Amino acid sequence: LTGSVMINGRIANGYTVVARTDGRTIDGAGQGGGPMNIKGGRFAAVVDERGRFDLGIVQAGNVNVTVSGSEGGMFMGRGDSIWSNRIELKESEQRELTIDITTSMIAGTVYLPDGRPGAGIFVRARGKLMVDGKERGSSRQNMVTESDGSFKFKEVPTGTWNLELQKRDRDERYRAKIENLEVGPGAVTDSLRIDMAAV
Repeated sequence: LTGSVMINGRIANGYTVVARTDGRTIDGAGQGGGPMNIKGGRFAAVVDERGRFDLGIVQAGNVNVTVSGSEGGMFMGRGDSIWSNRIELKESEQRELTIDITTSMIAGTVYLPDGRPGAGIFVRARGKLMVDGKERGSSRQNMVTESDGSFKFKEVPTGTWNLELQKRDRDERYRAKIENLEVGPGAVTDSLRIDMAAV
């Protein structure tokens, strides 16, 4: 499994591509002609200065491919990805992926019900990515707001995003949600105001 990664028309040098395969059972391949269980695997490669990656030989089946990491260390948490897609890889198939990602920004300020800035609030962003008007994979990113309540996801792929915010403060819990936020060229998503509600 090989390919190339471009982000905003630039080579994605230093980003990481990971392929995770599902476990599967092959009938008749085990001892005495019984079933053989094959565990899922994880394969990773760093995109080089030419924009290329090579994951080597990846086992056949359902493969979840993700792109994560950035020049600025933006995607540090487990599970954060700038792009993700599931592919079907056939036995002995050599697949070349061309991953072209266009990003924008989601940023804003969070306020508690009493009007104070919402510091230390966990923000979870989940997006369905769009390429040439078609849904093409997903992305997820997480962060915590700054002391002034601000947050900024710097590299957000074009698509439809949902934001979920939550915080537990002593005996109180706060939540907020924004659904179907369109991110892409011309969309203003860098000055959101989000008001938390007590739950």
